[in-house]
Amino acid sequence: MTIVFTVIAVGVIVVIARLARKLHSLPWAIALGLLLGGAFGNLTDRIFRAPGDFQGRSSTSSRPPTSRSSTSPIRPSCAADS
Repeated sequence: MTIVFTVIAVGVIVVIARLARKLHSLPWAIALGLLLGGAFGNLTDRIFRAPGDFQGRSSTSSRPPTSRSSTSPIRPSCAADS
């Protein structure tokens, strides 16, 4: 299934690169540049992250947490700690 997302990401990158050559508007150029950066970032995650070979997961993939850790590095601040 992830190969489908890889192909879609490559397609989006190609379309944005072709559209970018015809732009005359700065806001559109900025918007497409941000979109291109996101698509390229997701593509590189899929290529280079485990398990590799176009099957890695994007770091922006949302998943529900599997368990709660009691050793979380973030603790709520307390007035008694001061």
